[in-house]
Amino acid sequence: MYFTDNFTTLLFAYVEGLSESESDLGHRRDVFGSNVIPPKPPKTFLELVWAALQDITLIILIAAAAISLGLAFIPSQQADCKHFVFQLFML
Repeated sequence: MYFTDNFTTLLFAYVEGLSESESDLGHRRDVFGSNVIPPKPPKTFLELVWAALQDITLIILIAAAAISLGLAFIPSQQADCKHFVFQLFML
């Protein structure tokens, strides 16, 4: 029978279930391995920065800041230092 073959392969009885003895648990762990998913290694800071730079919103904001900083170098009637400092701060 299909079910009884699988039960004997998995080393437990159909009616009683798994035994809770330490030797049986140790044997099961040796045969089938631990029931643990290994954790993924964390991303490095540079990987996180690169992933953030792929976002279209951030690309648009960086382009707007660069254009704004570039426009700060064009002389105007109000040529004082505070506009340039403000544009540099915005970048």
